[in-house]
Order: sequence, then C-alpha cells, then structure tokens
Amino acid sequence: MHSYQPTVWDMMKIAEADLFIYVGGESDFWVEDALENTKSPDRKVLNLMELLEDSVKEEEHVDGMQKSRGHEDQEEEEESE
Repeated sequence: MHSYQPTVWDMMKIAEADLFIYVGGESDFWVEDALENTKSPDRKVLNLMELLEDSVKEEEHVDGMQKSRGHEDQEEEEESE
C-alpha cells in the first residue's frame, strides 16, 4: 500500500478549495484529519469509493502477493520501534 502525508502547502490548498475529490479506501486515512483541520462551510467533498459503492471490486489476492498493510498496522509498527 502506498502512504501519503499532505504537506503544509497541500493543507493550504485543501483549505482554499471549493471542491475536494478523493479516492477513499485504506490509503486515504489522512483525509478526515485534513478536512477537520481545514473546515470550510461551503466546500463540497466527494469520496469516489462511496459514490461507486457496489461497483467497487475487492482487490484480487494472488499467491505470493504481499498482504496490504492498513493504517493500524503502521501505527502498531511505529509504536513498537
């Protein structure tokens, strides 16, 4: 899984945005914090995973594929270091 942390510049752009579109899912755990910290009463937010609902397919797992690590796994690993 890819990880992403928005920069200060990214947060400023989110705060100024009238429309914020994001994919959703496990890799976008940062979005809730970003939106909470940049409240804008007029901003529209679209989570594509929620919009697609039943059209979204589960990732197919193939033998030899690494298990994806969620946000919780990363936090546990950081705490144990």
